[in-house]
Amino acid sequence: MGLDMYLEREHYIGGQWEHKKVSGMIEIKENNETVLELDPTTVATINVAVGSWRKSNQVHNFFVQRAQGGKDECQRSYVPNDLLIELRDKCKKILSYRDEFGADALNTTVLAEKLLPPQAGFFFGGTGIDDWYFQDLEQTINILKDVKSNEGDYYYQASW
Repeated sequence: MGLDMYLEREHYIGGQWEHKKVSGMIEIKENNETVLELDPTTVATINVAVGSWRKSNQVHNFFVQRAQGGKDECQRSYVPNDLLIELRDKCKKILSYRDEFGADALNTTVLAEKLLPPQAGFFFGGTGIDDWYFQDLEQTINILKDVKSNEGDYYYQASW
């Protein structure tokens, strides 16, 4: 129980629409055994898991404020690539302050509170600027390391 967060990338295949020609078969295997075969002309999109977080309430707060218009109802929400890049850059900036001034330094804490403030909530985890907070930022950078502008459609959803 708690705040679980997911980021997906949606790939448009085209399906039955004739303006995008797809061919072959989509085959899903488990232990080298085919468990599902799909005709790609019947598939419109494929969603790929990009990353997940657990109780990273400062990251959740970013998505709620910047991608969901302040509405936190566990809805699936489109996230423009530039927002993902902004989140990654904020994480990098806070971690660079931590590395330069220390985790407990006032300017590190002030910057963290300004750029990615923690958010309290039912089973959302701690709200301190501590080792867990910084680990969440490192994880976020790793999840977002390959995001570039203008590629794919990303979606965020949380469950709590």
